[in-house]
Amino acid sequence: MKKSSNGILAIIVLTLLSAGALWFSVPEWLVTMKPATDFNEISDSELRAGLHVEGDVYALLDSYASEQTWTEHEHGVTPKKTSKIYYILPVGEQSCIGLEVRAEDKRLYNDITDATLSYMFGETEYIESDPVHFEGQIVKMDDELYQYLLEWFQESEYFGTTDEAAIKEYVPSYLMRPFSPGLYTMLAIAGVFVLADVIAVAILLVRRKKRRARAEEKLYAPSVAVPPTDSGRDALKRLQQ
Repeated sequence: MKKSSNGILAIIVLTLLSAGALWFSVPEWLVTMKPATDFNEISDSELRAGLHVEGDVYALLDSYASEQTWTEHEHGVTPKKTSKIYYILPVGEQSCIGLEVRAEDKRLYNDITDATLSYMFGETEYIESDPVHFEGQIVKMDDELYQYLLEWFQESEYFGTTDEAAIKEYVPSYLMRPFSPGLYTMLAIAGVFVLADVIAVAILLVRRKKRRARAEEKLYAPSVAVPPTDSGRDALKRLQQ
């Protein structure tokens, strides 16, 4: 009974681990399997979550947010480290969406931002910076990050208004995000968990089948007559007398 309980517990744990790994990896992997769309040629009406996009980044309006990480421990916290930076990318005919960039690549994207602003202010005839190739997917932006983006447009009055509803017509809550660097590792881990889960279920079923077979053998085993011992014969004689 204890072995059976341990086996069921192991299956439950493996099932939860498999489900978690699949939840975080399979949806993104499915997007990578779709044909890539050049985000420089996309229209406003074609913007949607789940789109596989690829192309060169030529212009950026500004950065509007960053993500920092740190570790808390008993003696305090480690220094904050910027892991991601979010830029404003013009797409379509007149839309702007977010662009997620790794912090280690910020110099390349900052150069594009500076060159874009110089062009917009009439300081240069064109955007004088090298484009950066980008591949990833379009996802829905979380509410907090989207609010930062809307506030940037309100403060800059880029569209000539501070009205949030009017700005939302040009700034949908979409974020262009690179594919996770550990995507295929996560898929491999998910595959290992699923395989282990299947093997654990198979072992448990085989064990239960064997126990059931042994129980049936005992239940339907034929009875064997055992001849009485000498003491048994003496007892029978006394009863007969």
